[in-house]
Amino acid sequence: TRVTPVAVSYVTQGVSESMSLGEFMKVWSGMVFLAFPGDKAIEPDYAAHHRDELLTKAKGWLMWGGIIALFLYLVISNGIYRHISTVLLTILDIGGLYLTYLLLQKSLKIKNPTADRVCGVLQEGGCDSVLEMKASKFFGIFSWSEVGFAYFSVSLLALLMFPQWIRYLALCNVCCLPFTFWSIWYQRFRAHKWCTLCVSVQATLWLLFFCYLSGGWLKGVFPFRIEFFVLGVTYLTVLLLLNRIMPQFDNTVINYESNETNSQA
Repeated sequence: TRVTPVAVSYVTQGVSESMSLGEFMKVWSGMVFLAFPGDKAIEPDYAAHHRDELLTKAKGWLMWGGIIALFLYLVISNGIYRHISTVLLTILDIGGLYLTYLLLQKSLKIKNPTADRVCGVLQEGGCDSVLEMKASKFFGIFSWSEVGFAYFSVSLLALLMFPQWIRYLALCNVCCLPFTFWSIWYQRFRAHKWCTLCVSVQATLWLLFFCYLSGGWLKGVFPFRIEFFVLGVTYLTVLLLLNRIMPQFDNTVINYESNETNSQA
């Protein structure tokens, strides 16, 4: 007995899709491309392409190997491993950096399966809705994802490179806490949408605070020294730099989507 399929499955641009048999027959041109293996069949310039592929992978491994080696050197040489609070602070800064990286991708509308899964925990589509609102920008200039990425990146590097500044890092963290109340209030009572990534960032800020508090790093902050102001200028400089280059990524995404639409048309 021959079974007639009710749907046709296919792959377009690496994405699995399907449509009903009737719809497929309407758009199908009637042509089929069939490929058969041959003894002499080979990709043109296969050796050169394979070499380039290996070199690209090697560069990636070398880059990550260098990052890990530098990270371990800073952790060991600056004694980060000696105190449980500094170890936890490092882990939380890395976690916050990753969360804000996902938020940056969301704000640029770059598809990331991990970000989509995380955002769907509290409310499906909540992250996209919140990031589209005017309140998602600080003073209407900087997106909160940019502010968060700048904060966690500078905090992590300062902790690893200048651990003697940890008290000023703790003070900067305390200054961020009022924002967490406003963010939760806004999502609950104004937006009526929950951004899981945003809530996760707020939780990370509070976990950092408790680590600073339990480690005794909030003591001896006053009087301020020049290092505190240098740290503040660094936060602002990184934020301005990130805000300057973000439109370039935005234009790249727009051009890519435009090319994809034109190619499909």
